[in-house]
Amino acid sequence: MGVMPLIIVCSLFVAMTFLLLFITITRQGQYDDITTPAIRITFEDEPLRDEDQKS
Repeated sequence: MGVMPLIIVCSLFVAMTFLLLFITITRQGQYDDITTPAIRITFEDEPLRDEDQKS
């Protein structure tokens, strides 16, 4: 049973590390994606303008 405190401390350390990383990434705007790449394919392409078709 001497290993249990070590396992608990290690798991709390790992959990706190992931929590701090999540908070940091969220504050940096990593999850501020308005249109996700998973649904972009369902949108129609924008039609080409006349200037784009001439070249």
